[in-house]
Amino acid sequence: MHVNHTMKSMAIAAIAVLALPIITFAASEDELIEVLKSSDATIKAKCDACRELATFGTAKAVPHLAALLSDPRMTHMACYGLEPIQDPSVDVALRNALTTLKGRSLACVAGAVGVRGDVEAAEAMVALLENEDPTVVHAAARALGNIPSRTAVRGLFAALPNTTGRTRTAVCEGIFKSAEGLQRRDMSRPAVMLYTRLSEIEDAPHFIKTGALRGRILAGNDIELLAASLRADDYLSFAAAVRTSLEMSSDEIVPTLIDGLKTESNADRRVMLISALAQHKATSAQSLLADLAREAPREVRVAAIQAFAQIGDAQTAVPLLKSLQEDKDPNIVRAVNTSLSPFETKAE
Repeated sequence: MHVNHTMKSMAIAAIAVLALPIITFAASEDELIEVLKSSDATIKAKCDACRELATFGTAKAVPHLAALLSDPRMTHMACYGLEPIQDPSVDVALRNALTTLKGRSLACVAGAVGVRGDVEAAEAMVALLENEDPTVVHAAARALGNIPSRTAVRGLFAALPNTTGRTRTAVCEGIFKSAEGLQRRDMSRPAVMLYTRLSEIEDAPHFIKTGALRGRILAGNDIELLAASLRADDYLSFAAAVRTSLEMSSDEIVPTLIDGLKTESNADRRVMLISALAQHKATSAQSLLADLAREAPREVRVAAIQAFAQIGDAQTAVPLLKSLQEDKDPNIVRAVNTSLSPFETKAE
């Protein structure tokens, strides 16, 4: 009896402890700075301090974070702590580090300059494109794309002819980021110009070329370019155009997708176009989809059946679907029954 009473008391006490508010003791900025300055603090402790200062650090912490940039073990976390601090002294510190560091530490600082988009560092960053360390060149090229400066863009294009392999890819990525930045700032014409120049680089990576195609279409609202890309022999351009159409207004793009579906003969491409029309809820495509659901290669019929069910209401979709329930192809019947199921559930 005494034991049960004791256990009951302990349980009540445990519950009471759990109910107490959790109290955390966060270090102040001054205390975190002392950790950075300490010769006795572990690397982990200093990294933790950098992480904390990234959330609330001020100009006071900048020189102490900057002092760690030259330590290869701490460069990354020092950059992490500096990047969010909204004070010009951060940019000055990073610019100074660009002239003194080497290797991975320099590459890390170049990335931080890009994160902050420091226009005043553009020339120094362009100079890094001639660095002997490929890691530095790649980091600088990508970071330059985040700096809204003509100097940055010109430097990237100037470096391009002398590049190959991964370095060429990094420079193309930098130009691509520059175009994206222009597009985000509603500077459509210069963005289209950069995207166009990128698309004309014959040996640019496919992801750069298809990204540039998407950018040209969206930045210029270029329906004609999209239509031409839907007719392209190059499958990657076709696929990029279809994906891009999903980001555009249905009223603008649906007629182009319907025209593309009418003239396309490749089954895989037709399936992609049908899927895009379904996602646009293109009621104007119902007649064409009904025809394809009745007669086309199997994969096209299945896609058309599924799309018709997505687009149509019970009044339009159910009669067509039921008319196909006796089809000789079990795959078609299966697609029909699956597409009918939501309408039947609603009817119940």
